[in-house]
Amino acid sequence: MVVLVILAAIQLVRVNPPDDRTNGREGKNILWTNGTVISGTIEVEAVGYLTYPLNLNKRVTLNGFFTTGDSSKRLACSIIAASELNAWKAGKTVPILNTTGPVPRGFIKRVLEPGYYTLIIDNRTNNEKIQIVESHFEVN
Repeated sequence: MVVLVILAAIQLVRVNPPDDRTNGREGKNILWTNGTVISGTIEVEAVGYLTYPLNLNKRVTLNGFFTTGDSSKRLACSIIAASELNAWKAGKTVPILNTTGPVPRGFIKRVLEPGYYTLIIDNRTNNEKIQIVESHFEVN
């Protein structure tokens, strides 16, 4: 009978995992050790940016590309340590691990050690919304 209760409890936890994957950190960070981070079409608001948290528990390579499809529409894609995100948002200079600079088509490849990072698609220098017509970023 005890074995049956233990097996039922294990099955209940396995089928219904806890929703909170923050590991004590603010926000809902997803644990990405392998797989797609971004893929497809994305819109970045005028004078805005998009951020994608990377919570890595092993050494990985982040590979990715994007294209706006128009040489006059330029975005920057950067990787920073997650701990630097608030300073970056405030306009302070922070250490950037990799960046494309403002370009209509960009590629990033960077080996990242275990830790917390943020992938940023930056449109803060443009007064118009920009659509990324194709993108794909993954860690493996």
